[in-house]
Amino acid sequence: MLSLYILVAHLIGDHILQPKWMALGKVKNDLLCLLHAAIYTIPFVFLTLDPLKLFLIFLTHFLIDFRGWFKEVTSKALDGGDTPFVIELIRDQTAHLFVLALIFTFL
Repeated sequence: MLSLYILVAHLIGDHILQPKWMALGKVKNDLLCLLHAAIYTIPFVFLTLDPLKLFLIFLTHFLIDFRGWFKEVTSKALDGGDTPFVIELIRDQTAHLFVLALIFTFL
């Protein structure tokens, strides 16, 4: 059941609480990316009050989204840089959910 709550918290933080201007701007503006990561972390407060878990959720989300490096690296490594948006989105979301699974499983 916790995994469903984690998925819902992720969807709220990464999609509902992120307006289009933030999604577009966070790749070029580091402070905006930090703000997004902080806002993203808010729904997880309803699942845990563990400061280490919350910090790791914030930090890993920031690092995956930071300047779009994750999408760029995986795109170049896996298909030469010509990746359709939907594939990039799936890779990005998979990375976020994998990290969340690690955090909630091992901490």
